Amino acid sequence: MRTRRSILFACTAVVVTMAAACGDDDDDNTVVVTPSPTLPPPDAGRDAADAAAPVDAAVPVPDAAPPPPPPPPPPGASFTQVYTTVIATSCAPCHTTAGGIGITTGNLDMTTQANAFANLVNVAAGGGSCAGEGTRVVPRSSATSLLFLKVDPAVPAPCGSKMPLGLAPLSQDQVNLINSWITAGALDN
Repeated sequence: MRTRRSILFACTAVVVTMAAACGDDDDDNTVVVTPSPTLPPPDAGRDAADAAAPVDAAVPVPDAAPPPPPPPPPPGASFTQVYTTVIATSCAPCHTTAGGIGITTGNLDMTTQANAFANLVNVAAGGGSCAGEGTRVVPRSSATSLLFLKVDPAVPAPCGSKMPLGLAPLSQDQVNLINSWITAGALDN
């Protein structure tokens, strides 16, 4: 569009200059310039919004649609799942009965789901072998949660014995469930 306008302007300037130089001998050097009927006016075909924009302005090209956001991570395990599938089955009878050694010596009462949560999350370890050794469950950090470290068969117990005491180790699915709950924030759900 700019090239056409420049050519039209240059041609008009040449015609005006030639007319002025070749004008009649009148002292009236008035030149009448009539636009060519075959060329459209410079703004022909431009709507009002385009007319306000400079002719040489780049025509905006719409950006490609942004990629969709990644799917949210799967929700972590709930504490109800951890309690019913791990604690209530694998931590009995030591931590789930009033006279259990896990309650009397380890100071970790998990007789109910509410007690278990209250005694695990953001609670300093107690008992004879782990008191002062860290926090039982640190939300979003399995690597610093004593509960996880004591049940994960891949690492030695940081204090006391591996759990569950005197029973078969937890299955990898059970360990993964606890890890999922902790890394999702160790919520009371």
